Amino acid sequence: MTVSKGTFQGSENSDAVVDLLARNRAKVYRTGEAIDALIAQHLNERRFFAALGEAMAELEFAGAGYQTYARVARCEMILGLNARARRSWTQALRFKETAQAYTGIGALNFQQGETNAAIAAFQKALSLEARNLGALESLSAAHLYLGEPLAARRYADLALQQDSERLESRLCRARAEIALGNHHSAARDVGLVRARGYKEHEVRLLEVDLLINDEEFESAMFLAGQLCEKYPESRECLNAFRRAYVAFDKGDRREDLVDFLGGLDHFAPLSKPHDPVASDVDETVDVIVPVHNAMHAVEACIASLKATSGPRLGRVILVNDASDKKVRDKLVALATDNERIVLAETAKRSGFSRALAVGVAESRAPAFVALNSDTIVTEGWLETLHAALRSEPQVAMVGPLSNNAGWQNYGPVLGQSGSFAGSQIPSSQCRADLEAEISGLKVKSFVPMHMLHGFCVLVDRKAYDAQGGLDQELFPEGYGEFQDLSIRMRGAGHDLFVVTDCVVFHERGASHSWTRRAALSLAGRKSLYARYSALNYLCLEMASVRTPALDDLRDDLRPVLDAWGIYANG
Repeated sequence: MTVSKGTFQGSENSDAVVDLLARNRAKVYRTGEAIDALIAQHLNERRFFAALGEAMAELEFAGAGYQTYARVARCEMILGLNARARRSWTQALRFKETAQAYTGIGALNFQQGETNAAIAAFQKALSLEARNLGALESLSAAHLYLGEPLAARRYADLALQQDSERLESRLCRARAEIALGNHHSAARDVGLVRARGYKEHEVRLLEVDLLINDEEFESAMFLAGQLCEKYPESRECLNAFRRAYVAFDKGDRREDLVDFLGGLDHFAPLSKPHDPVASDVDETVDVIVPVHNAMHAVEACIASLKATSGPRLGRVILVNDASDKKVRDKLVALATDNERIVLAETAKRSGFSRALAVGVAESRAPAFVALNSDTIVTEGWLETLHAALRSEPQVAMVGPLSNNAGWQNYGPVLGQSGSFAGSQIPSSQCRADLEAEISGLKVKSFVPMHMLHGFCVLVDRKAYDAQGGLDQELFPEGYGEFQDLSIRMRGAGHDLFVVTDCVVFHERGASHSWTRRAALSLAGRKSLYARYSALNYLCLEMASVRTPALDDLRDDLRPVLDAWGIYANG
């Protein structure tokens, strides 16, 4: 049993457990070997609940004991029933201390992030059975997770000394060797494991790193893109692509990267950053704010709009997307008390993109801002964005910097885990310091971008309508909708800018739980991969992440961000 961060989910109804218990209440005696063989057959056929049913029936028939509880625990672990598996292993240990039981408990500890407790359990397993391969492999994997490749390699070597054909140990050793920079040694293990057809997904991820080491960046990105498309939920695949791109971008072959990108679909070269210009266009801009509950955030957003938007502001169109009655009543009151606030409503919960479409239909302004309800705008924000939008005829959309906006972050863009970084909305004093620092920067510009983040976007209405607006069917809840529109706008010859002296703060996800946001983000990424391919989309995303003008600005802002602990907490 090797420690793993993932679990299988059953493919059948758990009523099978009840059925098997009923059928086995009066069954005739069978040997343990026969029961184990039957369970193994069920598992091989992916009938996981049937396997658990057999194990539970045997526990009822034969009574409590080490072996009966161990069978149940193994099946529960395969099904991801971790709390039950922990209880079953604990019950098994009442009858006998075994390496198997401690390895099982260690694996459960590891899955719950209790790495030190997991290592202690694996060490206990080795104290009972020094040659236990599962414990050795699990220790190797745990030390890899802790960033201790020397220890990981040592345990993998110990396992392979006993069984040179142990593929999991070779995989662990290959990971350790790559982390230690011994790519030639890793390549031997990777080649052997791949030849046996074992864990293709993980093997190909290691091959990405081997290709990067050999400076075969194009091949590394093609392979990583294929993996991202096949396993869109895998953070490891996404991180592998990003590593390959960054290595290509950092190396002395950057011109080759430019040529590579130029050969992709949907990728068009960007112009250089533009100096800011004042807008002399006499027009007002509507601000559209879809709302679903989270009234505390909405009230802060509206207060900031009133205080900072100036004469450029036309109407604030609040779109109530099936909020609770108390929230709706407050929205009605806001619209009643201020003639510049309009309330529109969806017939039922529709999601951000469809709610925004309701607001767009209500607007008659030549430009509008799509604004998340959990944002705080800053002094002069709308005038600054408008100047960028009207600086050149081909500009279709512009956006600000933020604390939570992916490649538009004024702080770190990617965190240590590889995910997009972000930070909480700073305190009022920190916000004031940041605004002062940004307004005092010598270099201010409109930075051309491949894509804009959708938390706050000023959009030219004519260009928006010509592209058919947001794709409400593919991105009903948002999460990818403005990336998609950005790509379509760029394909039609339009420019997109980030404005470096404009900041809009963003709480992120006030209307959704973390779990819901993660699910929506994954759904959006899948849709973008399906429409553009993972390779094409991810190259556009990473080109946005690695924008030199914004990197220079982040360096300039680093002292004030450090003073407020923003980099440390990002």
